[in-house]
Amino acid sequence: PVNITVTDKYKIGVNIDVIERKVKAGQSISVFTELTKTKQRGKDPDVEGKITVNLLYKIIKGKDLVTSLSTTMDVENSNEKTVSINIPINSTKGSYVVEVNATHLDITANDNDNFQVTTNMVGNILNFFKNLK
Repeated sequence: PVNITVTDKYKIGVNIDVIERKVKAGQSISVFTELTKTKQRGKDPDVEGKITVNLLYKIIKGKDLVTSLSTTMDVENSNEKTVSINIPINSTKGSYVVEVNATHLDITANDNDNFQVTTNMVGNILNFFKNLK
């Protein structure tokens, strides 16, 4: 028999910043992500070294999920990266939120940021024909 114990002797933190505050529908938005792992107690060999954190980004308008992106990031103490998320061509003009959920085992952290989507001519034409049906 084998006993496995999962402990939460560390915590993770995530902070995101949208690089462009305005993007056109059909373009990508760049999101700067900073991930940290901090120990909650004294030195423990079980929490030393790198862990792989699952990141789920959601683009939301109001209560509607527009698109999402799932990726991973390794972190020993802290790590940074910029991800690019495509905004669908048929997205409507307005305020959007990008949310991130960082998860490792049963430990989670969340953050969000706001941005604006402006329509482009192709998006307007697609929405026009979509509404004709």
